[in-house]
Amino acid sequence: MQIGFLIKLNETNYEDWVDSIKLFLAISCVDAALTKDEPCIPTDTSSSREKMKYERWDHSNKICLMTMKHSTEKTIKDNIP
Repeated sequence: MQIGFLIKLNETNYEDWVDSIKLFLAISCVDAALTKDEPCIPTDTSSSREKMKYERWDHSNKICLMTMKHSTEKTIKDNIP
């Protein structure tokens, strides 16, 4: 599935849009931010595993937000801070 095939969010298709987004992100293996709670922000004393877990979640979150923004019509996007 390519990003160009995502349904654009408009005033009437929220449920279809959400399903489209979830499917795309799951297939792309970047849906961790949608399916898992945000891990604690690592500190200097955090283990490398904890740091990696946070980095993966953070990357997923950025991709999820960018994908949602890309698949939202301009009229809606302009009204979201």
